Amino acid sequence: MKRPLGCLTGAGLLAAALTAAVITATAFASSQKLFSPGELSAASGAPLGGVSTHASLEADCAACHPAFWSAVTMGDRCLGCHTQIADEIGDASRLHGELATPENCRDCHTEHHGRAAGLTTVDQVDFGHDRVGFVLTAHRADLAAPLACRDCHTESLRTLDIQDCAACHFTLDSQFLGDHLLSFGTNCLECHDGIDSYGADWDHATTSFPLLGAHADLVCTRCHLAMHTLEELHRTPQQCIECHAADDLHAGRLGEDCRSCHNPGTWQDATIDHELTGFVLEASHALADCLGCHVDRQWWGIPTTCIGCHSADDHHAGRFGTDCGTCHRPTTWADWSFDHNLAAFRLTRDADFSLPQALASVSRNPAAAVGLADRGEIGRGLRADLARVRWSGDEPVVRAVWREGRRVA
Repeated sequence: MKRPLGCLTGAGLLAAALTAAVITATAFASSQKLFSPGELSAASGAPLGGVSTHASLEADCAACHPAFWSAVTMGDRCLGCHTQIADEIGDASRLHGELATPENCRDCHTEHHGRAAGLTTVDQVDFGHDRVGFVLTAHRADLAAPLACRDCHTESLRTLDIQDCAACHFTLDSQFLGDHLLSFGTNCLECHDGIDSYGADWDHATTSFPLLGAHADLVCTRCHLAMHTLEELHRTPQQCIECHAADDLHAGRLGEDCRSCHNPGTWQDATIDHELTGFVLEASHALADCLGCHVDRQWWGIPTTCIGCHSADDHHAGRFGTDCGTCHRPTTWADWSFDHNLAAFRLTRDADFSLPQALASVSRNPAAAVGLADRGEIGRGLRADLARVRWSGDEPVVRAVWREGRRVA
């Protein structure tokens, strides 16, 4: 006859039942400490459901640990009490909105480490702070000692006092921070956006307004005065006239596109398209020194007529009128031509000469000047050099010509 296994004998079964009874009695007698890996924390907080400390739940394991066959998880039990945290999950603007799910509470919050143990355990040196929307790359790179959470969050991990930023950075560089706060205000987070967009390595050339020439030497507040937010910085004027209207010696007469003549170096370093002024620089004028016409840097009110600038050069003393361009060209004074056939009539029209005065100026006077006494006027015994002219509109037209009394045209 086969004998049953020892554990299935009456004695074996009785021993098993007695062992289970002893374990159960011991568990009840020790308030279930038999199954506990350690004491719960006695850290207290605002009461939640009548409970202000985990230690008061030490005898009720099921308050946090659901049965293994239950669909409820331990995370669900956590959020069932900590409803404020449950409200934060899913809200990216809140602390737990980026960090937590019902399944990962124990990543940061652990228990059973004793009455004096804290409930939050975070790797303060390597914590991925970018998960909460504010990277610490620059902060960690510039500090000799590792940066801990409480270095910035002095009161609570949930809050940040901006004054703590100022206090810390003041110890690092008091002169810079003092100037910086006076220039841009005390709300650091308005510009320091958490991704180091405007750190020490930021380059103005990445914007639509690279700093060139004299702009590169300016302090920030020369352009960004009393601007305390990124939005205000982005609205900084970029057109020359918006910042330099007071420097416009032209008073708007040459338009508002300063760059058509000036560059970012100095106001004096300018090139101009003189056609924009209505006075094209030709020949000798194109070679002239600007200050030869614009004396004492007078940029407007400059005469544009020949006689307006060259009256001292008029060897005719006004006898031939003021329209120098009738004979002269803008190359040199010696580059001229004179149409005697039309001279008398132009003098009557342009120089207020009477017709007898004009005719004498182009005939008798020149003849006398060179000693030709037989010509220059109509008279007995003189050469009959004549021209018959008829007006056509505003211009005289030669109709016939006689030389020594004979018609030749």
